Amino acid sequence: MEAEALIAQSASSGLIEQSAATALRRQIADLSLKLGEIPARLQRVPGFPAKLKDFSRFQIQKMYDRNDFSLASKKEIQTALKLLKDVAKDNSRLLEKI
Repeated sequence: MEAEALIAQSASSGLIEQSAATALRRQIADLSLKLGEIPARLQRVPGFPAKLKDFSRFQIQKMYDRNDFSLASKKEIQTALKLLKDVAKDNSRLLEKI
């Protein structure tokens, strides 16, 4: 990904600190996570919006922000965002423990 390459170059040249680079990489990973990539146990929740499984958190957030409910209802988009945010939060907690 082009953004990750720029972050790596910036960190190696000293333009940004390693901690900032790590935070940016984590944010990119969180926004790039597709709904279909979340753990299977979360995909079995009632009302799981399977039709959004190929969309990333960033794409789903854009749909919600634009009030674009042509692919899924508002409730389905809200459910997808909640699940993706919960996974991102869990991943952040795991990384902090390491």
